[in-house]
Amino acid sequence: MDGIYLKRSWGGEMTSVSVLVAIGVDGDGYREILGAAEGASESKECWKSFLLSLKERGLKGMRIFPRWSQTKDGRGIDINSSLQNNLYL
Repeated sequence: MDGIYLKRSWGGEMTSVSVLVAIGVDGDGYREILGAAEGASESKECWKSFLLSLKERGLKGMRIFPRWSQTKDGRGIDINSSLQNNLYL
């Protein structure tokens, strides 16, 4: 899982938006994009919403391994605590 900030033009105004991406590895070792979403930031609320949206879309039987995500300003976010230690989707 990772996030990247991109510039976007909306109504003639340039703004920064974060794009959150989750990539999984299948049983044969091939990587697959599980989902991507635009967010306002890489806050734990945005990550939680993104991961729960994957679950609502039917993702299950997946193990989440990351413990930390780093925000644009270098602060770390504990992904596990934001999901209340539910490491399985």
